[in-house]
Amino acid sequence: MSLSNNLGLESHHPRHDATHRYSSEKSLSNKETTDVQLDEWCRQNVPGWAGVIDSAAFPEKYKTMIPGQSIIINLDPNYGRGGTHWVAFKISSEAPIAFYKDSFGGPPPQSVVDAVVGGRGLVYGNRIYQNLSEVNCGKRSAHFLKAISLAEKRGKGLEYFEKTE
Repeated sequence: MSLSNNLGLESHHPRHDATHRYSSEKSLSNKETTDVQLDEWCRQNVPGWAGVIDSAAFPEKYKTMIPGQSIIINLDPNYGRGGTHWVAFKISSEAPIAFYKDSFGGPPPQSVVDAVVGGRGLVYGNRIYQNLSEVNCGKRSAHFLKAISLAEKRGKGLEYFEKTE
């Protein structure tokens, strides 16, 4: 749930050393996850992985993304606190749309809507997968991106999204 210094942002959560790195055989923790942990896991498990960003960087990052790419965004506008919530974003390789998934079922922030409008549609669901007492939004975002990316490889990305929402 926090952004660490590799994005040039201060974090109050320690970075994990090499002994805690995640591989494709391991799952992400149900505890808070850092951008480093999410990036390492997604690089190995999410086809079309394009990185972890903060919400302020989204409009510029979106301009460089191509169909099939995925990112995880931290929504907290005050990164001095280390970030508060991760969400998933993927540009479909099947249709001119983008998927947005918030494990709390929330809609995308206006900055995401404004950046996407024009070239493609923005699809999001409101199904709640996470309780307010849980801190596993990073893991949920990463696993959503893995699942929808694999579904798209089979030509079933839209169908997967509809079934999970």
